Amino acid sequence: RRPVQLPAPVTFNMSQLARDPSWRSSLSSLVPGIILRTERMSTDDPSPIERKGFALLDPVLYLGLAFVVYALSVGPVLRIVGMPAAPNAHPGLESFYRPLEYLYDNFSAVHAFYEWYLHLWGVK
Repeated sequence: RRPVQLPAPVTFNMSQLARDPSWRSSLSSLVPGIILRTERMSTDDPSPIERKGFALLDPVLYLGLAFVVYALSVGPVLRIVGMPAAPNAHPGLESFYRPLEYLYDNFSAVHAFYEWYLHLWGVK
């Protein structure tokens, strides 16, 4: 048997590759189907993915969305777990939803909303 001779390892100098764009065609010929894109996006060229402005508003929107999901999760959770027959049957859930319980007990609009919402889920 003849020993198999392996090709020498290929090393890439990334800074040299960045300066010389001809390497893309040679690499594309070595690996069929590869598409290489190394050009930097111009800051003057707005792309549809890149948004300008509202950077400060995004966290506020995400926090608002998280609160809405939290507030509306009561219905499905109580539907899945069932209304506890005894107080403290689900202490983790009770402590998780305690802020909503405070709002429910102290604000008539929140109380009316949750009466309707929990009835909608069939848990009240």
